[in-house]
Amino acid sequence: MATISELEPVRAKPQPAASAWGAALGNRRFRTLVLLVAGVPIAAAYLWYGVIWPLFWNQLSDFRQVYLDGARVIAAGGDPYQCSTTFCSGHSKGWLGAAGAVYPPFPLWVMQPFARLDPATVDAIALVAANLCLIGFIWIVVRSLAVKDWQLIALIALLCVSFAPTLTEVQNRNFQVLLLLISGLLLLAWRRGDRWWAGVALGLGLAIKLVEAPLLVLGLWGRRWWFVTLGLGTWAVLWLLAVPRLLPEYLFQVLPNFGRGSGEEMNIAPLGAVARLIHPESLYLQGRGVDTPVLALTATISLAVFAVTAWRLRGQASSSCCSCR
Repeated sequence: MATISELEPVRAKPQPAASAWGAALGNRRFRTLVLLVAGVPIAAAYLWYGVIWPLFWNQLSDFRQVYLDGARVIAAGGDPYQCSTTFCSGHSKGWLGAAGAVYPPFPLWVMQPFARLDPATVDAIALVAANLCLIGFIWIVVRSLAVKDWQLIALIALLCVSFAPTLTEVQNRNFQVLLLLISGLLLLAWRRGDRWWAGVALGLGLAIKLVEAPLLVLGLWGRRWWFVTLGLGTWAVLWLLAVPRLLPEYLFQVLPNFGRGSGEEMNIAPLGAVARLIHPESLYLQGRGVDTPVLALTATISLAVFAVTAWRLRGQASSSCCSCR
């Protein structure tokens, strides 16, 4: 015969109540209210600091004091990697003591047609172009991730425009914003498979700055042969096309000395973090903070991250490649 306890209805164990904040975020109307409260001041601040203020304030942006001045030096037959009376990479003593520019010849060479124009006018055009690059990046990311919900789209946009380093690069009209747009194109291409235009975009990015070079390893891992081949090919063509007389100097003198960065606050790479930990003064540009121990520790961290990533993704390369086609 069943006992009284067995005849009683089974009661579910009490579940922990959701937090009030979590329950509120589950309400679509509340999320709309949060987006409005956060979005209006963020949008207004970006409109002022990212468009109006730099447009009318005659600041010495990276675009003007590095790209345009470097283009003028090249157009005059000079060497942008050596300080002159008019050009020293925007610094009174060069880049942390460097003599001249630290960028590859291509981004300076390609700006020559604009070097003869009024600097303020070209600076304004560059500001518009920088903002268009940021808008294009947001649009491409939303498209590549197939985001349909307007609230999530608004959140992505707010996260992008409220990130302080991005605002700084927009104000400076730095080519980093173009690299951001290229990164969006690479994400779109990766999700669609082995697209030839992704390799061309990566090659253009590498010709401007080598920061995206590790993506070639990702392409090899994913067996995206067009991506890797056209990336390397476009990169080589653009570097050979742009002032080939300067290429040996950049490769063998400039790049080995200044391609590894410093411990200043704008360097968010692992090397910058390690340099600031071991040499805190480098945060304030009191020396670069990059010595042999810093390089060795950074290399160890990089290899460890690479090894863990390869181990976690082992056996997925072929499936990843085929699933996007």
